[in-house]
Formats: sequence, C-alpha cells, structure tokens
Amino acid sequence: MEKRNRTAEKKNGITKGEKNEKIKIAKELLKLKMPIEQIIQITKLPKEEIEKYNIKTDFVKLKNSNSRINVKITKNSNTEETAINCTGPRIDKDNVEILFQKLEKIKNGDILVLSGSVSKGIENNIYEKICEKLKEKEIKIIVDTTKDLLLNTLKYKPFLIKPNKEELEELLRELRLKTPDEIKRYQKIISNKDAILADAQNKADAIIAEAQAKAREMVEQSEVMQSAYAQANETVNNANQQAQEILDAATNDANSIRLGAIGYTDDMLANLSNIMTTALNDAGEKYNSFVESLTSCYNTVVQNRSELSPQGAPEEEQPEEEVVVPEYDPASEEESEEE
Repeated sequence: MEKRNRTAEKKNGITKGEKNEKIKIAKELLKLKMPIEQIIQITKLPKEEIEKYNIKTDFVKLKNSNSRINVKITKNSNTEETAINCTGPRIDKDNVEILFQKLEKIKNGDILVLSGSVSKGIENNIYEKICEKLKEKEIKIIVDTTKDLLLNTLKYKPFLIKPNKEELEELLRELRLKTPDEIKRYQKIISNKDAILADAQNKADAIIAEAQAKAREMVEQSEVMQSAYAQANETVNNANQQAQEILDAATNDANSIRLGAIGYTDDMLANLSNIMTTALNDAGEKYNSFVESLTSCYNTVVQNRSELSPQGAPEEEQPEEEVVVPEYDPASEEESEEE
C-alpha cells in the first residue's frame, strides 16, 4: 500500500515535493534575470512550466555587492529551527534615491510589500518614509517586519501586517518593559483626577464666561449702533420735512406778495387813469368855451370896425383873415404827453 502511494506521487520521474522545490529554485533564478534556457538545464523543468512563473522584476543593482545567503536548519519534524543569516550589503544614499524614484511608478490599485530588516546605510525609519510618500495613493501596503520598523508604520493603517511568532513575542516583551512606566503615569493621572477635572472645569468656566461677556458686549454695541442709526435717520427725516415746509411756506408767501403787488399797482394805475381822463375832459370843455368866447369877441371887433369906416369912402381891400380855431382833442393831448 505504501509503495503504491509513493508510485502515485511520482509523475514524470519526480515527486510532487521535488517539483515544488525545483519551481522555487526556478522562481529565484527568474528574479535574478537568468535566461530561461539555463534555468531549464539546472532544474530539468519544462519550458512551459518556467515561462508560467516569468515574473517581471525591476531591482536596484548594487555595485560590488552580492545578495546575502541565509540558511535555515530544522529538526524534529520542523518544530525546531536554527537560522544562520549572513550580513547584508551596505546601501548608499544614491541607491536609496533610485528606490524612491521607482516608487513613483506605483499606481492606484497596486500592492506594495515592505518586508525584512533594513540593510546597513539605510535609516531605521525607511518604511515610515515610504508610507508617508505614498499615503495619497490608493494602494494596499503589506508590512512584514518587526520592532520600530513595524510600529512606526501603523499610523498609516497598512492593509496587512505579518509579524511571525518570534516577532510578536519581541513586541510583547517591549510592551511589558514599557507598561510599568505607563501604569505609573496613568495612576498619577487617576489619583489627581479630581484636581485635574476641577482645573479643567475652572478653565472651561473662565472661557465660557469670557465668551459670554464678549457676546454681551457685542450685543450692547450692536444695540447702541442700531439706536444711533435710528436716531440719526429720524433727525435727518425731520430736518428734511421741516426744510420742505419752510420752502413751501416761503414759496406761497412770495407768490401771495407778488400777486398782491400786481393787484395794488393795477388799482393805482386805474385810479390815475380815471383822474387823468376826467381832467382832460374838463380841460377840453373849458378850452372850447374859451375859444368860442374869443371868436365871438373877434367877430364883434370886426363888425365895429366896419361900422366906423366913412360911408362912400372906398374901402380898402382888407385881406380877409381867417381865424382858425383849433378844437381841443383830449386824445391828441394824451399823445403829446406820451411823446
């Protein structure tokens, strides 16, 4: 039965476990950008199998440095393990700068894995800096490290953290060492709780009282300003109304005085016209009577002269004098006066 199972496990001359080991080796060689033909010679795997795992890589090449080799030794059915880790290369600032330039190519939706301890020449907050640089991008960050390298990235809320058993135990030990100091600090806070709360309450009351005082002052200033504006508007309106009333009264008085003066002048001129007309009529009648009287006297004189002349004596031809007596015309008198 056991022999049949071992036969079933074999396929193409290798077991499933052996195939998995060769696939792991092929993946690592692909990461190192080894040609597929050489990987086929080393692993004896089909070309199709290797091309299936042809993962694209973009490493930062180090000058005069090799990848370190770590050895894991297990025994007792993998319950005990011994790790032999070689020292890694020193990384200079130029290589770190190249790494950050490559991180710029990460797009939304990508996954970034920050794994392992940092090499020599790299600051211990390198993972924290990377998270800070990429915090605006919508990517999933997975952190697989320990100690401060892990703790400093937690504030950026990584998608996943993967500490192993030993790393968790190390973190717990650090927490236990820090806990007494934290407990003392919290106990001090608890013991002084009443005093802290009272001080906080006093400060809060002072802040509230100051705010209320300022609010009242602002309200009072606002009311004073509103009252002043109202009084000013009322005064201006009253002044405008009084000015309009004075102007209307002055206009009415001026119009009344003008009309009265015109009427009075017209009455005076009418009376004067009547007096002058009466005087002219009286003067005309007297003048005409005087002329008639003079004419009568003149005719009497002429007649008497003719009677005194001797009869039969030749009479000297006397030129007849024509007496022209102008008649008095009041209208002509008025025209002469006007001239």
